[in-house]
Amino acid sequence: VHKLSNIQVGEIFELANIDGPGIIRHIWMTFSNRTPENLRGYIIRIFWDGLENPSVESPIGDFFGLMHGRVGHYSTPYLGVSEGKGFNCFFVFYMEQVG
Repeated sequence: VHKLSNIQVGEIFELANIDGPGIIRHIWMTFSNRTPENLRGYIIRIFWDGLENPSVESPIGDFFGLMHGRVGHYSTPYLGVSEGKGFNCFFVFYMEQVG
């Protein structure tokens, strides 16, 4: 899935809605405004396997390891934030069904 979008404050944005089994291997995002308010204000939610509540729910900065909305540059085998504004997650999420 590849989408380019400018998400506004308070907007709910669905990145993907996939039927059937699947694996998420890589999540990449970038932000033009990396303020603590944005990094704590945008929430990532991932639902799968027919669950009513999200299996992942976190402020976007916290999800990518930027606690308290403080920007830092680092790289690990699973998470990283580059100086070029890219946020990378290489956790592997397995699901029998999405949604």
